[in-house]
Amino acid sequence: MAILLHGKLSQDTDLFKTLKMIIVHDLVEIYAGDVSATDLVDNASLKRQKAQDEAAAIEKIASQLGSVGQEIKNLWVEFEKRETPEALFAVALDKLEVQIQHNQADLATWVPVEFKMIELSHFNSGFDSLVDEYKNLIVSESKAKVAEGKN
Repeated sequence: MAILLHGKLSQDTDLFKTLKMIIVHDLVEIYAGDVSATDLVDNASLKRQKAQDEAAAIEKIASQLGSVGQEIKNLWVEFEKRETPEALFAVALDKLEVQIQHNQADLATWVPVEFKMIELSHFNSGFDSLVDEYKNLIVSESKAKVAEGKN
């Protein structure tokens, strides 16, 4: 998604840096484990545990890789802070991918929180009009899926 959408963003964003952040984010989840977004909704304790596990994972990765490890850690920290255009883009795509997966799944497999997640805004998609438009399209598809499933 980053490669496909990058050239259409309204603001200058470093694609290579964004791709590195996306990979680093997933690398940390290899060691820390990936927690389902549905499990994190309204679960502060699990969110804290996830943050602790990921912090330990990035420290382990960084300590094993020397100067490259520090670069990887810096990218992870930047992703987590969500302050740069690259981080905002990477986080938005990470969150949108979850909803895209849900949209592909049979509605009968959805748990109650997945219906609630359609309306939740876990990230700032408004940093770029294209990402906001993409988010709105995915949310519209989710709502249409639910409406069709209830008929």
